[in-house]
Amino acid sequence: MKSLKLFLTIIFLLMIYFYSKNEAAINQNNILSILEKKTTQNLNDSTFIGIKEISALPLYSDIKENENEKIIRVHLKTLDAKLAVFSKYCFYIKNLDDLKIYEINMGKFFIWNKNNITVDNISSFKGFEIFPCSNMLISIDKKRYRGKIFIYNSPDGMIVVNHVSLEKYLYGVVSREIPTTWKTEALKAQAVAARSYVLYRCMENSKNKKNFYDIKSTATAQQYWGYDYETQKVRNAVDSTENIVLTYGKKNKRLVAAYYHSNSGGYTIDDVHIWNANFEKPYLEEIEDKFSLNTPNNKWEYVFSSDRMQTILKRYYPQIGEIENIIPNKLSKFGRVIELLITHKNGSILINSETFRNRLGAFKIRSTLFKIEMIDNKFVFTGKGFGHGVGMSQWGIKKMADSGYKYKDILKYYYINTELNIYKNNLYL
Repeated sequence: MKSLKLFLTIIFLLMIYFYSKNEAAINQNNILSILEKKTTQNLNDSTFIGIKEISALPLYSDIKENENEKIIRVHLKTLDAKLAVFSKYCFYIKNLDDLKIYEINMGKFFIWNKNNITVDNISSFKGFEIFPCSNMLISIDKKRYRGKIFIYNSPDGMIVVNHVSLEKYLYGVVSREIPTTWKTEALKAQAVAARSYVLYRCMENSKNKKNFYDIKSTATAQQYWGYDYETQKVRNAVDSTENIVLTYGKKNKRLVAAYYHSNSGGYTIDDVHIWNANFEKPYLEEIEDKFSLNTPNNKWEYVFSSDRMQTILKRYYPQIGEIENIIPNKLSKFGRVIELLITHKNGSILINSETFRNRLGAFKIRSTLFKIEMIDNKFVFTGKGFGHGVGMSQWGIKKMADSGYKYKDILKYYYINTELNIYKNNLYL
């Protein structure tokens, strides 16, 4: 009898464990389902899921930002319809028009209608600031985020921006940029590069006070999907390199624009050749990268018919006629294509190779390290590597970490003549 009771007790405890583990996800899906029904029934009815005005934020809300923490403004998305916002218990919103504060239980839909943003019967021309209760997370369309959320009104829709501290932002970046199963030294190298890059973007964007955000959350900048993709291994790697950044210059230390990409294919390229940069960055010199050879994405091939090529390019160059030939017009010292000459029946055009690559599809023309052949009225591209090829190769840092290199040596290999320093209050110590 005692053994039966013990068995039933164990089963009961296991049921509680698995229920609590999945409660947040189940709860969120239920709330979003309720919100969907409520939205179709009556947008102005706020009795089902509560919303009330309060005079000030409660002292226990614990949402004040640490003055010593650098806050990163991350663009999550721009929506021209509705946005689901959810928190496990409650959250607060501040109307950016009149600065009134409201408490909301669990979840709401924010609706954009060109002139303003509304949540139930509350309307704002500028937008809303969203605070979590205590240390809770805010869910935006089923993805959870640390920090605060701003929803700004714009002619294109609601601009959704996550305000999050630098180090916690990096938890979400490193976990998306490279596999979390890689060696810790590779994760550390990625953390320092990503920290340096986002601070450089913040510095550049500070010149335009009208910007709502510092950086995008996609691969066009740095991938960031918030809290749900964090792992403890990544948090440890980020924490162990806290505030460490790459700088260059002995007397006047300047922040490095720490660009990185998936795979160099064996050779990196100077950023001047990719983005026509205003000035050359000495730390982004082309290097021969033996660590990126014989790795995933090292070799690729793609075939375009002449007609398909003409159709795509005609969107950007209306004057283009039937394509006769495509040849490299300018190469880097290691053979990467810098510029292409396209001859066609109506004349010829010169195109920067990175521009060409992105217009045809960056997952098709995977790098600028390629050769072109015309076979049976088709253009056959064969190449090596994946990405723009500037700065650090992510598959290269994996091989270096696997070979026993420390993160400091990895970074100095890809970013020439740089140093590691501590970032604090816009100073490098």
